Amino acid sequence: MLAVDPRPERSVSARAPRAGLLLVGVLLLGANLRAGITAVGPVLPQIEHEVGLSASQASLLVSPCRSWRSP
Repeated sequence: MLAVDPRPERSVSARAPRAGLLLVGVLLLGANLRAGITAVGPVLPQIEHEVGLSASQASLLVSPCRSWRSP
């Protein structure tokens, strides 16, 4: 006896909206997280003073921001 899958096979066009929504969701998530990381730069001198970080240690806090900043 052959096992038959009761679910119909989805076509490529049926999967396209789900992939589009996934892409939009990832982009929105990335844009939302970017603000929290790039907000460190303006207050970096205060963070250095309060926590007692050296300049090289403080630069590690903003190094991810350099790769994501807008041109």
